[in-house]
Amino acid sequence: MIAGVGTLLFLLVVNNVAPYTALMQNWAGSLFAPAENLFSGVARWLNVGIYWLLGVITYSVVQSFELFPRIIKTDRQLIQKLLNGVNNSSNYQPRNGDSKVVKGLKKVASQGLIWAYAHLETVKNIAYVIDSIVCYMYYPFVKSGNWADIFGIIYAGKFDQLDYGNIAKFFLTVKGVEWALEIFLALWEMFKAAKSVRSGESNP
Repeated sequence: MIAGVGTLLFLLVVNNVAPYTALMQNWAGSLFAPAENLFSGVARWLNVGIYWLLGVITYSVVQSFELFPRIIKTDRQLIQKLLNGVNNSSNYQPRNGDSKVVKGLKKVASQGLIWAYAHLETVKNIAYVIDSIVCYMYYPFVKSGNWADIFGIIYAGKFDQLDYGNIAKFFLTVKGVEWALEIFLALWEMFKAAKSVRSGESNP
């Protein structure tokens, strides 16, 4: 079961690279066009590889920022450090007479990992906005293929002109990996709990 979810997670990642590969091709295509014209087929295949590599790198960065906060929550030792940091924050409360620099240092010391985690959540939200824009341009919600038509269609109530297949692909691309990761982590926790119970029963 876990292996099946892991395989699904891998396939989703491979599928989700496509919008970023297309983005890189549109963005960098003009840079490599002279080489394609000069060297024909060979250069074209090389460029496809470059677009794919750039797409993988860009997608990996965006996806990492989306998933880091969730993955961090699985590290119980880190969570304990975060909670300890909250409990010990009273030791660094600003006092009258503290300089601006000292107050700033105390603020950093009191918040510590909590501050870093909060900012990581902000970065995650920004990454989701970027991911949504890239995927919407690749999977426009309208049958015309022009992503800007969505505003006129919604305003006019012409919902028959929406491309529901692309809408499903959009949400699967943007959220599919996170959903699969949630299932994988839940199954993994259940597996570890079951293993711990069996270990306790075999060693009374």
